[in-house]
Amino acid sequence: GLPRQVMGFLAGYAFGFVQGTILACLGTLLGCVPVFFYARFLGRDYVARRHGRHLARFNDLLARSPLSMTLIIRLIPVGNNLLTNLLGGVSVVPATWFLLGTLLGHLPQNVVFALLGSGIHVAPVWRTTLSVLLFLASSLLGYLLYRRHRLEKVLPEDNGENGSDGA
Repeated sequence: GLPRQVMGFLAGYAFGFVQGTILACLGTLLGCVPVFFYARFLGRDYVARRHGRHLARFNDLLARSPLSMTLIIRLIPVGNNLLTNLLGGVSVVPATWFLLGTLLGHLPQNVVFALLGSGIHVAPVWRTTLSVLLFLASSLLGYLLYRRHRLEKVLPEDNGENGSDGA
């Protein structure tokens, strides 16, 4: 239940930038795994019975491109990781892709906050500025991936068959 940003900051503060980043990544992944598999093995049937229509929409969203969709979800700086892990567990997405997407999607923020935490005593202005810039870059990357996904979803539906002949 500890936010990944806090864990990244504290890991950077306690262990330095490189080790803090690695430990924060491992911590976020290890926090995701039991929740994901709990939902996968114990919650899937229940959710399918109670919320089958919503689950089908979520499955459609993830199934097309599980790695990139998990990356998009994880790169967005706001959200509820517990809920995301539970939804991933009840979905049809393969565990490998979801967990890899989680690790890669959390990496930018773990880098940012470990860098910020490690800079409390050493060059705080430089590290804080770099952390803010990296945070903005990772947020922008998440937005761009989301936008590309939305365009891929919309463009194939049109196919130029909207009644115009291009003239």
